[in-house]
Amino acid sequence: MKRNPKKIKNIITLLFVAFLVFWLFQINWDNLFNKDNSGAFLGVFIGIMIVVSLQIPNKQSEDEVPEKH
Repeated sequence: MKRNPKKIKNIITLLFVAFLVFWLFQINWDNLFNKDNSGAFLGVFIGIMIVVSLQIPNKQSEDEVPEKH
């Protein structure tokens, strides 16, 4: 069974989007600068950074020749 790396990255991205939504619901929106929100803000920041990093395309090395279909 051949695994498609793009499909795997998309599945992992969806998992981290769910992680991000979870932490968005943990934020106390009545008092954003409350110390209790620090963990929720960290969770949101980490989720955003991972989702963005998974969407950046990989660079091909100069030795690598792209496959022709």
